[in-house]
Amino acid sequence: MPQALCALLLILGIFISKPLSNGQALLAKGQFETAKTCFQAQLYWPAQKWAQLAAANAPGSAAPWLLIGHCFYLQDQNGAAAFYYAKALALDPQIDLPPFLAQGPGWPGLG
Repeated sequence: MPQALCALLLILGIFISKPLSNGQALLAKGQFETAKTCFQAQLYWPAQKWAQLAAANAPGSAAPWLLIGHCFYLQDQNGAAAFYYAKALALDPQIDLPPFLAQGPGWPGLG
């Protein structure tokens, strides 16, 4: 059921997720909440897409980039994960990165 819900929300979101100058923050919050729901259901592709929409509507927020990094990491795509973790760090140097990043090499551009 969560997979069908995320897919439906993604399809609807594509059509109704145009940036709104007066409601952009609210729109981004809803998109990010949907991304987290998909992520928790281990639906990483829809989670990435929703987080990208949230990032477009909240360009100063590190959280969407961090979530996208987690999605790539959990799919064993460490290079892509490092790219998105670095984007999150650039926006918020105090963001809490996952502990596994301190476990050794393989994370260029971080630290």
